[in-house]
Amino acid sequence: MIVPKLQSRRRSCVSRFPDKETVLSDSENARPSAASERPGEVTMSLAEALRIGLEAHQNGDFQSAEQIYREILRVKPGQQEALHYLGLLAFHVGKPEVAAEFISEACKSDPGYAAAFNNLGNVLMHLGDMDLAEKVYNRALQLQSDLFDPLVNLTVLHSLSGRHQQAVEIATRALTLMPGSETHQREELAEYLASAPSEEAAIRAMVVLTRSTLKPRLLHSLGHSLASLGKPDDAMRIYRQWASLDPNDPRPQHYMAALSQSQIPDQASPDFVRVTFDRFASSFDRVLTTLKYSVPELLRESLATYLSSRGPVAEILDAGCGTGWCGPLLREWTRHLVGVDLSPRMLDKAREREVYDELLEQNLVTHLQNHPDRYDVVSAADVLEYFGDLSDPFAAATIGLKPGGRLQLTVELAHPANAPRGFRLELHGRYSHTENYLRTTLAATGLVVDECREVFLRTESGQDVKGWLVAAHRPAGVASHRTEKT
Repeated sequence: MIVPKLQSRRRSCVSRFPDKETVLSDSENARPSAASERPGEVTMSLAEALRIGLEAHQNGDFQSAEQIYREILRVKPGQQEALHYLGLLAFHVGKPEVAAEFISEACKSDPGYAAAFNNLGNVLMHLGDMDLAEKVYNRALQLQSDLFDPLVNLTVLHSLSGRHQQAVEIATRALTLMPGSETHQREELAEYLASAPSEEAAIRAMVVLTRSTLKPRLLHSLGHSLASLGKPDDAMRIYRQWASLDPNDPRPQHYMAALSQSQIPDQASPDFVRVTFDRFASSFDRVLTTLKYSVPELLRESLATYLSSRGPVAEILDAGCGTGWCGPLLREWTRHLVGVDLSPRMLDKAREREVYDELLEQNLVTHLQNHPDRYDVVSAADVLEYFGDLSDPFAAATIGLKPGGRLQLTVELAHPANAPRGFRLELHGRYSHTENYLRTTLAATGLVVDECREVFLRTESGQDVKGWLVAAHRPAGVASHRTEKT
């Protein structure tokens, strides 16, 4: 996933405020004569002040930067760069709505300010206003047609909107304009081309790949794209390159197993899950907003129906809680909400929501086994897609649930013809399951199925992803079920 690139008109600054009172002149560039200064004063031009403010900003001294920008605006209201940088500062401290207001004012003050239009587009895209963001990026390009930053950001926008052909065309145009020194941006564009559902895009990505240093992230995207395009030999070659480049990364071996359909593991390794989601954490929420992700609401509705006559329960476990998407929806139905996940970076994001009473970096099976008869509800949103054989997590649920407690979950749908074992490791690295497998495995662990129905989970590469919404309970008279493997 490409991250929108923030652009500034000034790339560096070198000055600092002197250790005595500083007075700003309304002069843009020329420094007033020393004769006009009072004793103990230093008079500074707006350009000098902007350099110092931007230096403080870039060094993380946001308070000083804000004071300087606001002083500039006091001396010269409407100064476009001070407005622009105040907007960027607001964005950096998590206030995108405020950022949009300041940068919009900068664009009004200077209608030819291409960098400000580019950054306004980034903020609007962050806020989910894709249509207006697209117009603003195009305005930046009208002002300066050789800018590659808005092209990179338009690639992101069209990709997130499912317009992959347009994204490929724009990414290719950006690569032709981008100077060779912009290695990181070139690799991000190549990564997008590698992941786009287009053979043409994959070929272009391979061209970029041959001209740059090999990067695991790019090899990951390109391998998956080639596999999805029905080119297993090419995909396997890329995955092997990835594995040789980083032999300690568990992911290429997992994807090679999915591609070959031989030596399929019963579940994804904990290391695979941890590495995958640690690296996905920063963009996870943004990506889900573009996928029509319905799982949290499906689970909330199912739980609300179940608890409508009972009211909130004592404890709910959000198993594989990730960044906490389901947390706010589960919170209203419990007095104590626990989240468990293998990824510390995902847990950091969940912690920011401030809805969980406990957040634990633990394996969900181990956690349930170690807390018998504790939970009224265990909710697992898409987490069991990283298990093929569900015997262990279902058995662990019978341990962790109170008698009468409820397990609710979603998994991707597998067709029986493609999943002779009842589950299948798909090319994207997750497992899908058949309805019969779910029902029989739940029954074998002593859980009673209350609901198992086909649902829409999300979109992926422009296609609907179907799955199962399952709810089951531990009967009051059924003891905890432990599985023994030989």
